[in-house]
Amino acid sequence: SAFKPFVYLTAFEQGYTAADTVFDGPLSIVIDPRQPPYRPGNYDGKFHGIVTFRRALEHSYNVPTVRIGQMVGLQNVIETAHRMGVRQNLQAYPSMPLGAFEVTLLEMTAAYTVFANQGLAFSPYLIERITDANGDVLEQTHPDAREVETPQNAFQLLQVLKGVTQRGTAASAARLKMNIAGKTG
Repeated sequence: SAFKPFVYLTAFEQGYTAADTVFDGPLSIVIDPRQPPYRPGNYDGKFHGIVTFRRALEHSYNVPTVRIGQMVGLQNVIETAHRMGVRQNLQAYPSMPLGAFEVTLLEMTAAYTVFANQGLAFSPYLIERITDANGDVLEQTHPDAREVETPQNAFQLLQVLKGVTQRGTAASAARLKMNIAGKTG
């Protein structure tokens, strides 16, 4: 489920908003006519009818996310994830929007920073600076920023991810009384 924000970001890039709606109801996708269709379900085993994109991501509903992935194009979702910093070989399977492929923690963490950094990506680094015994800087990392998303789309997604920690699957984090955003996965 930690992969879902890339689906919604792709939708925002295509002009959808957090207030747009999608149907959370039974879905059946035929991949191979010789195999049973792919039928995603929600974690709670229920369908929730027409829901906003915001509610679908805040509550991590699977079926709407798969629908939105189909609407915006799975290849576009892959391109968004790659632009954010995911380097894994993702395939355009209907289950991909739900995180069906492995992504390293470093890649996912780096990609999520784009949301908080107003669309800017920085290459991850492990050492910020090295100093000698006197505190003189011997070496320092100077990461270069690349704009990989518009500030508007990054902001819109960040606001929805704040909702995850206020009303959604991570609502228990609200008791921390901090300005946080995130996604359960």
